[in-house]
Amino acid sequence: MVTPLQAKDSISLKNIMVAIQGVLGALEPKIDSVGTEVALMRADFHKLGALVKEAADSQKEVKASEPHSKNK
Repeated sequence: MVTPLQAKDSISLKNIMVAIQGVLGALEPKIDSVGTEVALMRADFHKLGALVKEAADSQKEVKASEPHSKNK
């Protein structure tokens, strides 16, 4: 047998579940957008890392081609 308190609790739990689903539904596009932004930033960092490596390699080549004695 269900007491009035249990019935009331059941209704409020159902309302809470519906509210949570609504909030999650509203947040889903924002979460997807953030995921996309993170993926783009990650790609940018990989590009930046490649550029830094390329610059470092170029610097090594320049130093290797310079004369060893700088004091004349």
